[in-house]
Amino acid sequence: MLAFATGTDDIPGPPGPIRRGMFDLAGVNLPPLPNANGEARLVGDIMGPTSVVITGRAATESAVKSQALDQYRVLHFAVHAITSPN
Repeated sequence: MLAFATGTDDIPGPPGPIRRGMFDLAGVNLPPLPNANGEARLVGDIMGPTSVVITGRAATESAVKSQALDQYRVLHFAVHAITSPN
């Protein structure tokens, strides 16, 4: 199991701006996710010791893309989601 979370529960103080890839240009302003890191860790604990959990500022788009995603049976993302209206 591989889990990613962009929560703020491990970051002291205000989290500051978060890069959101191509949606930064759209002026999208999403609120912090205060419990997402804990959620990802809990799922990792439930799924067992081979789980990989990446949280907070380390949970970037490049971190996702650098993983061998086909090696995991379960992917868990505790993040905001934005979809295109098109």
